[in-house]
Amino acid sequence: MPKNHAKTYTCPICHQEKPAREVLHGDLVHGGVLELIQNTHPGWSAQDLICLSCLNRLRAEYVGTVLAAERGELSRLEAEVVKSLKDQEMISQNINEEFESGNTFRMSVETSMPQPR
Repeated sequence: MPKNHAKTYTCPICHQEKPAREVLHGDLVHGGVLELIQNTHPGWSAQDLICLSCLNRLRAEYVGTVLAAERGELSRLEAEVVKSLKDQEMISQNINEEFESGNTFRMSVETSMPQPR
């Protein structure tokens, strides 16, 4: 019975032997995932191979990082909106207090102008 001598490659990320069907050439990796791989594994280049397990793990890490950054950005934006709403509420409250006390704009202007002699 013939033996199956499938070609194997060593993944430069995890250093495990993988069959050819489980590796990908680095030229097929793009964008943020490529940058993440190059940053976390400085010896790796787009000319190298990467196993699908490592690629999927690093792809998930990249997506998690992007989502966390967006969540942080949204949190900052939400905080700014809440502050803006509070500031607007304070302005509205001050206007309402002035109106209820009878101090209209016209009265404020009249009292601040010099009186004729």
